[in-house]
Amino acid sequence: MIALVALAVSGCSVEVEPGQTPEASSGTIDLAVAETCDEGSDPQCVPIDGQYVTNPETFRTATVEDVVVAEHDGHSAVDLTFAADGEAVLKSLTQEVAQAGSDARLVMKIGDEIRSAVAVPEPVIGNAMTIPMSSTDSAQDAVDLILND
Repeated sequence: MIALVALAVSGCSVEVEPGQTPEASSGTIDLAVAETCDEGSDPQCVPIDGQYVTNPETFRTATVEDVVVAEHDGHSAVDLTFAADGEAVLKSLTQEVAQAGSDARLVMKIGDEIRSAVAVPEPVIGNAMTIPMSSTDSAQDAVDLILND
């Protein structure tokens, strides 16, 4: 999980499968800052990625310039490239999370569902991010939801 968290916020992207030439597409993703919590401690404490975080009251929308399904070592992921305004939101929130300490998480909502909550040791540099998907989530479904927002 630690490797996946580092990958999710590093700004690096995983490689697209050979022969796969996805078309550029745009959409949005919602981002917020949340704190970890103990299971059952609060009605707003929700499970995400094997941990519990407070459900943020507000999210900021980040415009995505390009979004594609990617595979890396048999794991599905979603590669995002943010537009200028989306990059500003990403940088601002990752800086806030990094400064808040080890209990803070960057929460990513795709469609109406929180899909990821990751620790951010330092602010993201650049406009790209990879969201690793769990084995029960479909990367293509996530891409479709991002494109439809």
